[in-house]
Amino acid sequence: MANFIDKMTVVEAATIYNGGKLAGNDYKVTLPAITPATTDVNGLMGTMNVPLLNTLEAMDMTITKIGVDANAVQLCTPGKKDLMINWVQDKVNSSGDVSPVGCKAQVSCLPKSYMPAADIEVGSTSEFDCTYEVYEYKLTIDGVVVLHVNRLTGTLKAWNGKELVNFSSSFDKLL
Repeated sequence: MANFIDKMTVVEAATIYNGGKLAGNDYKVTLPAITPATTDVNGLMGTMNVPLLNTLEAMDMTITKIGVDANAVQLCTPGKKDLMINWVQDKVNSSGDVSPVGCKAQVSCLPKSYMPAADIEVGSTSEFDCTYEVYEYKLTIDGVVVLHVNRLTGTLKAWNGKELVNFSSSFDKLL
C-alpha cells in the first residue's frame, strides 16, 4: 500500500490586514516566488547554471482587487506596507475527513504603483492589480513557520520537513 500525504485543497476564505487593520476579504493574492539569482559555471561537462544561496531575484507580490474603493487606495499609498494575508484551506486526510487549516503570510513591502489602472465599463466589474516589491516574507501553515526571508537582514530560513533551517547562517560564521 502506498503512503498517503494529507491533501490541501480549496481555499475557503481569506482576509488581508494592512498595519493590523482589515483591508479586504476574499481578494486574490499571488504570493512572491523566492528565486535565487544564478551564475554560469564552466567546466562541468559544459556550462552549468548554479543558484546562489545568498542572492535573490526580485520578490513580487500581487493583490487583485475587484472594484475601486477606499480600501483599494490605502493598499497602494506610498510607503512601507506591513500586510498580513490570512486564509483557510481544507485538508483531506487518508480517512477522507476534511478539516480547515489556517495559513498566514506576513509581508513587508513597498507598492510599485500608487494607484493601478482600472477599467471602468458599464455592466462589468472593475478589476486591478496592486503589485508590491517584497523585502520580508514569513509563511505560516497550520501554526508552523515554514519560510522566512528578510532581504534587509540576509535571512533565508526554510522548512526541511522537520524544522526551520537557517540557510543564511553558513555565511554569518564566515564573515
